[in-house]
Amino acid sequence: MKFTLAVHDPSDAHAPGFASAALDAGHEIDLVFFYHDGVLAADRPDDGNTPNRGPQAEWLRLHEEHGLPMAVCIGAAARRHLVDESSPGTSERIQPGFDVVGLGQLIGSVVDSDRLITFAG
Repeated sequence: MKFTLAVHDPSDAHAPGFASAALDAGHEIDLVFFYHDGVLAADRPDDGNTPNRGPQAEWLRLHEEHGLPMAVCIGAAARRHLVDESSPGTSERIQPGFDVVGLGQLIGSVVDSDRLITFAG
């Protein structure tokens, strides 16, 4: 089965746990889309030396080990001052491994997937 995941809460530990279990069971994850406060999961620590912990560390591990595609909504990220909406792309505040995209990316993934699963905390 192919899933699209929508993450609305950056501290929800169930979302990366589900993603890991699904991948281990042989399912495919087309996209993990971080929306609303979920975009904060992509925020880079200010000092650059703080290790990633909790769900953020799990997302980065899944990205590294499985090539998990992770997208951050540009509008939600701009409202939380992580990116400048007038110049799309990555930002110094966004962790490597997360792509900054528009809602069209989510819609396209939902069309290509069997299921959309939302984690809203």
